[in-house]
Amino acid sequence: MGESTMDQMAESSFQDEQYQFVRITDSLLQLYAPDQPDEVEVDIMFFHGLELRSGSKNQLLTWRSGDDPQQLWPQVWLPQEYPKARITVVSYDASINTTATEGRVDLYLIREALFQESRISYREQGRHCPVILVGHSFGGLVIKELCLQAHRKKEMNDVNAFIDRIGGIFFYSTPHSGMDGEVFGELVKGCSKLKAADKPLLSANEPLLSFAKMLSTNAVRVHHEFCSIQREYSWKIYGLGETTPVEGTSGVLVREASCRFGDEFFAVAGRDHFSICRPQSKECSSYQHLVELVRTVCEKQKMRRREHVKMETVGIDSLVINILQQHVPKKIYLGFFGMGGVDKTTVAKKVFEEIADRFEYTWLVEDFKFITGDKEEVKNIVGSRIHHHGRPICAVKGEPFEVVWSKVAGKRLLMLLDDIASEEHIEFLESIAKDVDMEHSRFIVTSRDERLLRLMDQGGQAYLCEIPFLSNEDAMQLFCKYSLSVDEEPASWMKDITTEIVKGCGGLPLTLEVMGKYLHRIRKESIWKELPRALRKAEALPPLERVWAKLRVSYDALQEEKNVFLDLACAFIRDEYFTDERAERILSARCISVSNVLQSLADKSLLKIKPYGYTKEWCSYFQMHEHLRSMGEKIAKEEGRIYLNHKLSTSVEEIQNILSDRSFCQNIVSFKFSCNSRTLSASEVCAGGHRCVLSTIRRALPQMKSLLYLDLDLRLVACEGTCLLSGLPLPANGVLLRKLNPLYLARMIRTRFFEGAIGGHKSPNAIGQLSHLRELNLWYLGCEELPDAIGNLKDLLHMRILYCDKLRQLPKKFGNLGKLEYLCLVKLESLQQLPLSIGNLANMMELEVLHAGLVDLPETFGKLTNLRRLSLLGCDSLQKLPMTFGNLSKLSYLALICVNLERLPETFGNLSSLQYLSMSLPDDAVSELPETFADLSNLEHLEITGLQRFISLHSKIIQ
Repeated sequence: MGESTMDQMAESSFQDEQYQFVRITDSLLQLYAPDQPDEVEVDIMFFHGLELRSGSKNQLLTWRSGDDPQQLWPQVWLPQEYPKARITVVSYDASINTTATEGRVDLYLIREALFQESRISYREQGRHCPVILVGHSFGGLVIKELCLQAHRKKEMNDVNAFIDRIGGIFFYSTPHSGMDGEVFGELVKGCSKLKAADKPLLSANEPLLSFAKMLSTNAVRVHHEFCSIQREYSWKIYGLGETTPVEGTSGVLVREASCRFGDEFFAVAGRDHFSICRPQSKECSSYQHLVELVRTVCEKQKMRRREHVKMETVGIDSLVINILQQHVPKKIYLGFFGMGGVDKTTVAKKVFEEIADRFEYTWLVEDFKFITGDKEEVKNIVGSRIHHHGRPICAVKGEPFEVVWSKVAGKRLLMLLDDIASEEHIEFLESIAKDVDMEHSRFIVTSRDERLLRLMDQGGQAYLCEIPFLSNEDAMQLFCKYSLSVDEEPASWMKDITTEIVKGCGGLPLTLEVMGKYLHRIRKESIWKELPRALRKAEALPPLERVWAKLRVSYDALQEEKNVFLDLACAFIRDEYFTDERAERILSARCISVSNVLQSLADKSLLKIKPYGYTKEWCSYFQMHEHLRSMGEKIAKEEGRIYLNHKLSTSVEEIQNILSDRSFCQNIVSFKFSCNSRTLSASEVCAGGHRCVLSTIRRALPQMKSLLYLDLDLRLVACEGTCLLSGLPLPANGVLLRKLNPLYLARMIRTRFFEGAIGGHKSPNAIGQLSHLRELNLWYLGCEELPDAIGNLKDLLHMRILYCDKLRQLPKKFGNLGKLEYLCLVKLESLQQLPLSIGNLANMMELEVLHAGLVDLPETFGKLTNLRRLSLLGCDSLQKLPMTFGNLSKLSYLALICVNLERLPETFGNLSSLQYLSMSLPDDAVSELPETFADLSNLEHLEITGLQRFISLHSKIIQ
């Protein structure tokens, strides 16, 4: 075991000159770093524990090897495992012996000092790799305080960069809920008898037991706050606990229960409190567990950066390697061009994936040419896709581009702009490039038009590459990969047929994939033999139609999936908000099991289902290759199906001509109509003919007998207090639209909305005739109340009412929506009450109320016994919750941020399923907590604003 702990404490004053290090700042000492700063792949920072004697230089002494006091194991061992790691130790005043220069153990002061120095260090070093924080004892509390302060100051760019870099934290005997005061007292008494340089290590007169109590109180406070942010950042936590008492004491200083961090990884080592972080060798568990954490964090970081660009690379590996070695180091722009379906995007994504780790910011924009709107709209849409160290940079969806871009300007950026189609797109790219660190940034672009890519090549800064078709060998490999199961040997009859199929696909990866997936589960020889004939027949067509004809072989084999495929291709695939959750509701008009149909399309490679963002927690979104979209649009046209998606511009003749044709209207399946991005003035409405086109829409709606999807986004204003538009009526024969799903009524400001509306104050009763409606979204309505006829929407599952600031009440028959599962109410500042009938919504699973004028909730609220998630945010007039609140027996998630809430009901503790609770407790709210609060036995996550006040109130309950 080497020298005893007491012997270590009694050593003469420690001389740090015997170790080699570079002082980065007053508090940061660098023990090791690669020769080139750009080579750093992980930062590992060490935080020491309490100093039991003056002048101990504990920032180094803590990390000595157990068998060789002359070496620091992080400096010697870790570089052998991770030669591209940067290793630093952190110094701060942690002495409990008060002198003129030491003994100010104050977590707040330490946190502030380190926080400022870490910002300075980050700006100077420019790091963009993951960080692992390692703390011993009190050092673990310092780490948590530092993380909390960085979280609070996240709006600062350099702070945001630091906290987003943190990937894992290792705690050596950290007292998360305090240390044993009696054992600490014994330790101190033992230390006070020792001398170093003829001076007692500690003064026996110091109030050390009071200090231990104070430290434990701080530990509990810090731990509660830290737990509230740890899950948000998904930090990997490892903990190691002591099992041996320090020499001269009766027990361990930090018990196992205090060392554990929830359900995170934890192990024990047969060492005492001080030797636990001094491994004897590289085989010791106290070292091996840290190495495991470093490996886990580094692998996770790479996977997080690359997860969204995973793809097959048959036939392109050698090309990618050449680009990485020969052109990435020299060129700022990398452009890939070629025919659609030749894997331009795959090559671009593979290059993006391979170099993403080198850049602080990454930005991947797929299908750029289909992102519509003016320049500001486009920027706002694509800006939400910027990532910082693998995490989305936007705090909220729709955050203004200027806010997002302020964080990126001047930094190193890796950007992939997929499928550009105009000179305006090149101008957009150039405007981005000039605002970042261009010399050290890289821009990857794909296009079918070589001419456009050559516009980037100013001054020889671009490398352009045409992506070729696959060779016969690679094409055969790709087809077999998709058509055969793993380790499956092809039947003897397959050989010649496979050769013909591969030849008919013409080396186009998309066609090979779709054909392979089509045949994957088919082992009937006659069907395989039909495929070469169909492919040969397509060869006589022009190039683009030839591709469509080949892909259509797979489409023609579909059954109930055909309608869903065409709806996706023609109406929804370009909507980035169209997630699997919404697809389940909206596409239910087409089939019973939407999820099975979508998965069937994905299995045939006619659709891609991708996780939303970087984690597959709650939803996915969809992608479809442009050739498949185009094929779907061609088929729909041949079958007479009309999917009308019109973004209104200055010219309205086209929309008027289309809707004036009655036979045309009868075949409209989906109708999306919107104005341009800015609100129109009265003169523009008249001059542009918008009054006329809206009148045309009003007349055309009753003729749309095939209509399933209607989306109206009208941004109109009144002129001198007079409504310019008489509104849009639902057809008198509402039966024609009974299958309508979903219905959007958006931004119809101060209009009468529909024929039959009462003075502009009420929505139309005709809406109740849409009996099969699954989803209803009402945005920016100017009415004061909604009609009772809404209660007739018996199949409604999902409803949003947003930004209707004049709405005073919901319909009395609201409770008739027996199938409603989700309700979202946002910015309804005039809404003071929910209807009593809300208690009848037996299937309600999630309710979100944000910034509404609610004063209280009805007693019938407790009848929502299926409610799982409830958010009451910014409802500042809400003063109390009903006594029946405790009846919400299935409630597992509750966010309650209402600053004027006076009390919680005594039944609050009856929420037996509650696992997540977020609350705000300002000083002038909630004078006391109910005694039953302590009965929330299943609570796993507690997030409190006003933590000190909560601890005060909660301690009264416990007492």
